[in-house]
Amino acid sequence: MGPSRRTQAVVLAQCAFSMGQMALAGLAYGIRNWRLFQIAGTAPILLLFFYFWALPESARWLLTRGRVEEAKQVIQKAASVNKQRVSPELLSQLVPEKTGPSGNARDLFRHPQLWKVTLILFCVWFVDSLGYFGLSLQVGDFGLDIYLTQLVFGAIEVPARYSSIFMMQWLGRKWSQMLTLVLGGLMCIAIIFVPADLPVVVTVLAVVGKFATAAGFTISYVYTAELFPTVIRQTAMGLMGIFSRTGGILTPLVILLGEYQAALPMLVYGSLPVGAGLLCALLPETRGQPLKDTIKDLEQGPYPRPPESVPSGKETEASGRTSSPGVTFVSSTYL
Repeated sequence: MGPSRRTQAVVLAQCAFSMGQMALAGLAYGIRNWRLFQIAGTAPILLLFFYFWALPESARWLLTRGRVEEAKQVIQKAASVNKQRVSPELLSQLVPEKTGPSGNARDLFRHPQLWKVTLILFCVWFVDSLGYFGLSLQVGDFGLDIYLTQLVFGAIEVPARYSSIFMMQWLGRKWSQMLTLVLGGLMCIAIIFVPADLPVVVTVLAVVGKFATAAGFTISYVYTAELFPTVIRQTAMGLMGIFSRTGGILTPLVILLGEYQAALPMLVYGSLPVGAGLLCALLPETRGQPLKDTIKDLEQGPYPRPPESVPSGKETEASGRTSSPGVTFVSSTYL
């Protein structure tokens, strides 16, 4: 995806996750046998086998392998779908790319600017998952119909994820991440003080909390990808995913704390996101700023803004260059 549509693409993909949650409510309502329900819910995954023929190969990956003609065909096909024309002069600039500098997980802790960002994001992704799945798994404890509540939980995520686009544009990545984490945590804490005979109030607070955690999860994907240099971005995202799934794994164990004190699960779901949200104040802002390519780029300063005098231009995803006249071509981003 080109930089102008990258955020929207992430949000749109995550909205499909929300649609699946809504479909889950109807599927569970119609199929009460858990074995048949499990089969019906997982069988569609087999359709992903056919994506091999539907999705194009990465043009940049083809260039790194020296397959220039195939890369040109991919770009021309993308241009035709978008009703655009790629000039022969632009295509002639496509040349085999050399493999860029590499990075590994140890680099995340060796660089003075990266280790702090890494540790904070570990906390953010962990509590994101803990709060998100904590509210989801306790859907039957809010006093209303479990199928209706599940449907509402899924439906509220669609505007939540789309609202994250405007939040990141207006407030920036850092403050949007902080706001969603703190809001989601406060909603969970507020549920503790609502009497059990007010299920509507409890459900409303839970829905607001789910709204905030879903938006925060989406922001985490965009913000994290922008904080790390390209050479270790995928490694960092993979490690964040590990901590996120660890939070999901521990969620049922947190629910078991309710056997000792009913308020403990919601207290955990509330206090940890608030703490992680406050830690976000230590992170740099990345809105409207160029992505770092290598770890060495971090030494030039923390996420500097582009010079005002340089026209922005349109970046071509295939070459990683700008096409505006007078703008110096920049190096590949080694995706």
